[in-house]
Amino acid sequence: MRALALALVLLVPATLPADAAKRRSVRKTTTPVGDRGKVMASVVDPTGPGPAAGSCNATRKTCDAAKYCFPNTNSSCVQAGFADGQAWRACIYATQYGSGNAGMSKGFAVGPVDFRAAANSPWQRVLYTAGTAEIFTGYDDLPSDQNATRLYDTRFSQWARAGGRTRHNWSINPLTPEHVPQATGQLLTLSRDAVEGFGPRAAAECRDRGIAWLCHGNAATAVRRGEELVLWGVFDAANYDFVVEYGFRDDGSMSFRAGATGYNNPRLCTGEPGGCGAVPHIHDVLWRIDSDLNEGLRDSVHQTAHKDGDPQTDEERPFNNGLEGGIEWNPAELTSLVIEDHSRVNRFGNHPGYGIHPLRFGNARQSIVTQSTSEREWTKFDFWITRWKPEENTAWADRYTFPDRYLIDYTTKPAPESISDTDVVLWYMATAHHDPIDEDRQPNGDWGITLAHFFGFEMSPHNLFEANPLGRPSICDR
Repeated sequence: MRALALALVLLVPATLPADAAKRRSVRKTTTPVGDRGKVMASVVDPTGPGPAAGSCNATRKTCDAAKYCFPNTNSSCVQAGFADGQAWRACIYATQYGSGNAGMSKGFAVGPVDFRAAANSPWQRVLYTAGTAEIFTGYDDLPSDQNATRLYDTRFSQWARAGGRTRHNWSINPLTPEHVPQATGQLLTLSRDAVEGFGPRAAAECRDRGIAWLCHGNAATAVRRGEELVLWGVFDAANYDFVVEYGFRDDGSMSFRAGATGYNNPRLCTGEPGGCGAVPHIHDVLWRIDSDLNEGLRDSVHQTAHKDGDPQTDEERPFNNGLEGGIEWNPAELTSLVIEDHSRVNRFGNHPGYGIHPLRFGNARQSIVTQSTSEREWTKFDFWITRWKPEENTAWADRYTFPDRYLIDYTTKPAPESISDTDVVLWYMATAHHDPIDEDRQPNGDWGITLAHFFGFEMSPHNLFEANPLGRPSICDR
């Protein structure tokens, strides 16, 4: 495997520190030793500073990571506002798990993430943390003289501290001005990286996201374009580079995408002439999302389905009968999830929350078992929900463990627990398929750089607002 590259980051503790019942809105200034619960960084005083209403690009700026991000993390804080007063404040940080002088990394994550629904509204917590738990590439059947290639990329993503510096191998090169549009983006140097002159490893951009809504009617026509703030970084996995993006939109929605690019593995061959580098494969990215709307103490999860027939019907029921576990995404039923905050209800009698909607190529079920890995269990389902527990907060990453081992343990031992009116964690498996094609080649016919293929999911407001938040338009017809 690739050797570790030297980097200049400081050691940061992995534990995101007090039992969910101890959470409070007043920020702790330090992480208590041995305390494996959650620290809720303060939600800004409603009268405190925040971006003014305006375009994302005009209001985007870095904020104080020491004040808003997790204590002692290698992080950067960015905030931006939008035309109707909505705003986001989000921390992006380099994950470093484990203890002592070495540990695992899962690349870049975000959290805490706060949202303001209107210019005169208070900030509210939306995400505690969100990031990639695993990035897996499984290649199709190879000739019998080659072993099956099953690459768990974060297995080799490590950091180690020696001589006052930290070396790592998951984000080798700094970003440059070529990586972001100068008019609408900025490079981000994380807090610890800045101390040691490490250079930018993340970026923030404001992007036009196209038509947010339009209405053509007899009386009038109206249209509104949308904007989003995107924070991103690169997970460097040998020949593959995964561009990991977190998008925060003016309508309150969020996007989570990974873009696989880089080049095809030239050492893997189909056994046919010219077949080296041409082996089809799948990419699975396992995301871990700790959603904490209104601190997340009374969240419940529902699964929805659209059933064909006469008549067609739509169903909503508790996820997995209200217990920890996993379910499949069924494209024929348009499967999605809803995480609701049951501590609140709006004037229409609805609980505010978020819907989870897949952006995927299909379902990739795996059945290969080797001496060291197994994909049979964790790839069996596309959505997993676990109940948040202090002892599971970072244990899945403090030492490298295959998802088959921790996901099954978390959902079955000692028995599946209730996920109603409690603090929940979403695990979502996003899948893409790549069959190498001529567009992956250089002009001379040799393999070259692969166009990025993006996949992931979105979280959209589900009764979070009581009206259209973008311009609050009335119907355009009469």
